[in-house]
Amino acid sequence: NQVRVALSYEYSGDGETEPEIEIFSDNHRKSFGLIPRKGETDLYFYSESLDFVPTGLTVKHTDSGFKVRKIEITPFSTMVPIDYNPVPADIGTILNYRETSWRRSDMEIFSWNLFPDILILDFRDYALQSAFLKRITFFLEKDGFTGKLLKNRELSGLHGWNAHDYRAQDLAEFFSVTEKKNFVLNPEEYELRDILLANKIIYKSENGYLPSSGGILSFTMESSPRLRYLFITHEGYHGVYFSDKRYEPAVKAVWDSLEEPEKQFWYNFLDWKHYEIEDPYLVVNEFQAYLMQQKIENIDSYYKNYIIPKYLVKYPGKTEEMNNFLLKYPNHFTGSAKKVEAAVFQLDSIRAGELRCLY
Repeated sequence: NQVRVALSYEYSGDGETEPEIEIFSDNHRKSFGLIPRKGETDLYFYSESLDFVPTGLTVKHTDSGFKVRKIEITPFSTMVPIDYNPVPADIGTILNYRETSWRRSDMEIFSWNLFPDILILDFRDYALQSAFLKRITFFLEKDGFTGKLLKNRELSGLHGWNAHDYRAQDLAEFFSVTEKKNFVLNPEEYELRDILLANKIIYKSENGYLPSSGGILSFTMESSPRLRYLFITHEGYHGVYFSDKRYEPAVKAVWDSLEEPEKQFWYNFLDWKHYEIEDPYLVVNEFQAYLMQQKIENIDSYYKNYIIPKYLVKYPGKTEEMNNFLLKYPNHFTGSAKKVEAAVFQLDSIRAGELRCLY
């Protein structure tokens, strides 16, 4: 069994000061930087990731806007729960949570502390992740495949995603259609359904399944640390989009303010990535996630020096269109990202490229 330290705090400051949290025992101490979020936030620390059993916690270097509401130190079972209780954690903790601390050998189930109706599934490898989620990918998002239930032999030669995100509404639709058609799923997909039901992401009705709230994100230990950070930031912004219903219209307003050549860049980009660009919800959701997955100061370089040159290698006939776009809208990427970031910071006190609380 582990020991868990839970810290609940309230913050009303300007974010200029980043407190330090020190977890300690008689013989050990470990410090974490905290990126404070406005409002009430819960943080969790686990003994197996700390390498010692903690007995206390202190918070240093705070400003007047930081108030500790509660500190609890309790046992935390490492046994696999039959009701699929998730491990509550922030993104920083999840990124550093050791595979040896998982309650089962193949995956761990987390709930995001900032958006508790978002589950984060961390898988052992890509193959297992695909067994759980690849069919859903093609059914919901892949160009030319949406609405189709592919058999395993049809899926075997196709590439899904290296990380995933799905909202409750789409998950409910997938399991309703498969049940109605008596489509035989993988054992892993039936387990996913049970995880969603247990955590009230979806619920059973007379006519199939209906959405409740939130959704799921996933990535794997097979990805490099750099890619894990990138993937969970990208997928995390989808989680914000699913969970905070105020964020979606704020992003849509930014999208609607774009001129047609700006929108066309995103249609071209997402089509190249094999998304179903006839789905307006998917397009706008990916627009914000691809903008927010890196810090604002890096975004121009990412698209102008990396993405667009790669795109033009594949589609050299688009060179004139792309050059005209860059000439007419030189500030498109940074300007759009700043608008989206301003909205999400006002709503949820988070910034582009950074979803961690603890570092």
